[in-house]
Amino acid sequence: MTEFEQLMFEIQKINKRLDAIEKSSANMDKHINFIEKTYNLVRGPLSWLKNKVEYVAGRPQYDELPPIEKE
Repeated sequence: MTEFEQLMFEIQKINKRLDAIEKSSANMDKHINFIEKTYNLVRGPLSWLKNKVEYVAGRPQYDELPPIEKE
């Protein structure tokens, strides 16, 4: 195998790894978006429940759970 062929082979291996990383990254992005949407949906009811439990426990604090901050 010539040096050029060896380099081409290595480039192909790197491209395959890069494709796998891109696919994994896209899946992670989908999962993160799902988690953010779910949290934003249940943030209000969870805040209400948290405040009720704290009231019953004798530590009333009426605040909401923080929103997700995007970079």
